[in-house]
Amino acid sequence: MPRVRSADGRSLPVANSAIGGIAFLADFAIGGSISIAYGFTNAFWGILAAGIIIFLTGIPIAYYSSKYNVDMDLLTRGSGFGYLGSTLTSLVYATFTLIYFSTEGAIMAQALEIYFGIPLGIGYLIGALVIIPIVTFGMTALAKLQMWTQPIWLILMIAPILAILFKDPQSLSAWTHFGGHSPSGSAFNPLFFAMSAGVVLSLITQIGEQADYLRFMPDRN
Repeated sequence: MPRVRSADGRSLPVANSAIGGIAFLADFAIGGSISIAYGFTNAFWGILAAGIIIFLTGIPIAYYSSKYNVDMDLLTRGSGFGYLGSTLTSLVYATFTLIYFSTEGAIMAQALEIYFGIPLGIGYLIGALVIIPIVTFGMTALAKLQMWTQPIWLILMIAPILAILFKDPQSLSAWTHFGGHSPSGSAFNPLFFAMSAGVVLSLITQIGEQADYLRFMPDRN
């Protein structure tokens, strides 16, 4: 199998693009929804447990994707699942990606409506059309976009948290003791812990996206 290299022969653009996997607005919305539904304590431990499971599951996939430059299709086929397993993997991955795309588009459309007064329907159309040039030019365009916008993203992600802590230091304590809609309040509840972890574990299919990034890793030197 021919070795596939990143655009400039280095691993930084690939790593930079892979980091974009945690920039989904839907991820923040899911975390907030879990906290409101099950309380901070259950959400915290549920997210931590699910994160550990996803991390451990992703280690061998990430290793072999970057070492042999294969995506999820080839990994499932080479693991003995055959063409049917590969097809089903692609179907799950594609469905998951479309759900994410529609969720992100809905969030962006609402943002456009709030800040610019653009109707939701037009906002959905803008969100769908803007992504086409990036998809057309593939990994090269994605890596450049990530490199240009990542500093802005980091500032916009960290600045609100710092502003809240600076203006209202007590909010941190209030957040950690937030009970949400949990009948047990801020106390630990095994059932709600499991439900929180279950919601986050549904994101494990995102490993397929990371494999698609890591297959562009250059050879070790």
